Amino acid sequence: SLGLIASQELALQHWYLLAAPPIIASYFFGFRGALAMSAFSILALLSLLPSSDFRFNQMTLLAERLAGAAVDPRQATSLVSQFTETISTSTQSSYVRALTGMGFITLCALLLGLSVDRRLKASLVLERTAAQFSRFMSPKIVNTIVEREGEIDLSSFSTRREVTLLFGDLRGFTTLSERLEAEDVVALLNDFFDAMTDEVLNGGGTLDKYIGDEIMAFFGDNDDGADHPQQAVACALAMQARMRELNVQWRAQGRETIQMGIGISTGIGIIGNIGSNLHT
Repeated sequence: SLGLIASQELALQHWYLLAAPPIIASYFFGFRGALAMSAFSILALLSLLPSSDFRFNQMTLLAERLAGAAVDPRQATSLVSQFTETISTSTQSSYVRALTGMGFITLCALLLGLSVDRRLKASLVLERTAAQFSRFMSPKIVNTIVEREGEIDLSSFSTRREVTLLFGDLRGFTTLSERLEAEDVVALLNDFFDAMTDEVLNGGGTLDKYIGDEIMAFFGDNDDGADHPQQAVACALAMQARMRELNVQWRAQGRETIQMGIGISTGIGIIGNIGSNLHT
């Protein structure tokens, strides 16, 4: 019985060991992990209370027998009463301290879990935003936006610089679209825009917009000192080569083929968002 009481007292003195799992869980699994482990730790701490009463009863019986055999019964009763009261008060005090400390640690773990959840959510939003931007901008520009997250207001961001514009549109598309079914027109445009956007991004350009059957991109928005007119010309040659590959593919599938024209112009431009607050 004395050994059980000692082990209980030792467990209450080292209650902080039960507080470690919620903190660890909150760091790795967020609020839900902290809540689950906190509930487990508190239940483990509460489980010591009913067992303490049982152990006190066992200790009392043992002390009565030992004291009754050695001293006067009245002295034995007084001794047992004082002994049990002292042990009980000490254990109850340890229990209160452990429960208070555990409550504080639980609160900290839950707050940490909320912070981790917000950070993970912000990271997920940033990753999704980067994935969306990567459809229109070169990887280097996307990385710059991600690295400077929170420092750039994209809704009002604009800058004046020399850039090179590239326009690529399909020749005779209107006439062709009149002969094709709507689904075939959409399939043709999707194939065309997928291929040409890849070439723009691979060439270091930034996709500006799609205009009907036309793709518009620009070069020179980087600060790496690259020769953006040369980049645009190289991109145009790559786009024409890719267009020939598309025509070979379409012809093999029994589909219509079409040609593309490209225009390039260099001058001063404003790079930024243009439009309403709801759509740019």
